[in-house]
Amino acid sequence: MGKNYAGGREKEAYIRGLFSDIAPVYEFINHLLSFNLDRFWRRRAVARFWRPSHRRVLDACCGTGELTEILRQRLPAGGSVIGVDFCEDMLAIAKKRHRNVQNVAYQVGNIQQLSFPDNSFDAVYNCFALRNVSDVAGALAEMRRVLKPGGQLVIIDLTLPRSALWHWYLSHVVPFIGRLCHGDRKPYTYLSASIRQFYPPAELRERLRQAGLQQVEYLQFCGGVVTAVCGTVAETD
Repeated sequence: MGKNYAGGREKEAYIRGLFSDIAPVYEFINHLLSFNLDRFWRRRAVARFWRPSHRRVLDACCGTGELTEILRQRLPAGGSVIGVDFCEDMLAIAKKRHRNVQNVAYQVGNIQQLSFPDNSFDAVYNCFALRNVSDVAGALAEMRRVLKPGGQLVIIDLTLPRSALWHWYLSHVVPFIGRLCHGDRKPYTYLSASIRQFYPPAELRERLRQAGLQQVEYLQFCGGVVTAVCGTVAETD
């Protein structure tokens, strides 16, 4: 059974500090731990759920901008993508990636309290980040709020399949590689724990329905190691 983390502001401060600390090696270690499959997962999920009507897109918890770039490449003429993250060290890397790009903008923000008006975006993406939110239901409601009628919310995250090998990999290999590459195993021990405490795929789909999304679809990779879920706001909202 998935569950939210306790801690509220203390949790947010911890996560912000954690990602600030690992920002310089974040992409490298992610590619290493996933055998470079994280790049494929992002591209495949976007390819599955993208619509031509997506002209104004929000990358919520954009991190270093890897997903932002994939979204940017699919924008129609005149389209734009905004990346929001509460970790300024991660945003600094994202801004450097897109420093000469006109249709991408970044800003500091928290997905539990977005600064945008209602009905602002055609699509909102949240990639490998919802596990880190202290109030998942609140974050889903907030991301839904800024979607236009007919807009889509896409969540991509690590989930926990029934695989003894994956459990062993999370418990032993992930913290070891984290310590080897970063010098500290704590961030990657946290990563393992966050996956175990997160919603399983079926419950993640149900959470989107509870947030008011319809036509909820999902896509799984590697037997459920990663789940991408997409829900649509009713046209009459």
